[in-house]
Amino acid sequence: MPQLQNKLALIVGAGREPGRGIARRFAREGAQLLLIDRDAAAGDALARELDAPFFHADPSDKNALLAAITQATAGAGRLDILVNAAMEEPQWTRLEELPDSAFEQGFAQGFYSALWAMRALQPLMRANGGGRIVNLGSVYGENVAEYIGAYSAAAEALRALTRTAAQEWGADNILVNVLMPTVDDERFRAYHEQHSEHVDTTLPLVALQRFGDPVEDIGGAAVYLVSDDSRYLTGYTIHADGGYHMAGPVYVPVMEV
Repeated sequence: MPQLQNKLALIVGAGREPGRGIARRFAREGAQLLLIDRDAAAGDALARELDAPFFHADPSDKNALLAAITQATAGAGRLDILVNAAMEEPQWTRLEELPDSAFEQGFAQGFYSALWAMRALQPLMRANGGGRIVNLGSVYGENVAEYIGAYSAAAEALRALTRTAAQEWGADNILVNVLMPTVDDERFRAYHEQHSEHVDTTLPLVALQRFGDPVEDIGGAAVYLVSDDSRYLTGYTIHADGGYHMAGPVYVPVMEV
């Protein structure tokens, strides 16, 4: 029997990986989906593929995101699963050169979007006896990397937010965890073409010697976090990264400044 049969899941940031792979795996496991993304074309394509409703909104825009969430959940009266997968791409610049706008955008996309969605949907989950929240984080926050200060700061703030929510909402049976993936997707492959020396140095640091498949590896880990098998797990950081987090500080190439 599919593990998520009759579950209703909202995925914010579903238009690209890893949110897209998680959506595909959830659909395979029987979940009903609600999809939000800022990329209308990507969102529409995934919605047609999975026969799921799509709501266009930029997660870094509070009013737009909350309006999309209200519209998405209006007719359902419940929500079982929330996945926040809207983390922004890092801006690779030395800390003293990073403008304030990089931090503002990084936090709006990678931290505030999750906060806004969580607070908007917590009353609905509580009223229906609980729910599961998965926040997509990054090993680049936990294992400090050079040149991505805004991205790392937002990623670690998201982990702190997750633990607070897990503690405060546990009595309402709302389980909140962080999933840290490394994903083999089109962006990774494009980066490999441009910076093969970086990737060739990084992959040997991954215990499994590869980055994760968006559906089978990352989607599978997400399914576990929202399934009945993880009913006693909250406030955790789960590394779906093939062991990359064990390598220590993340290597990046020396940058011109």
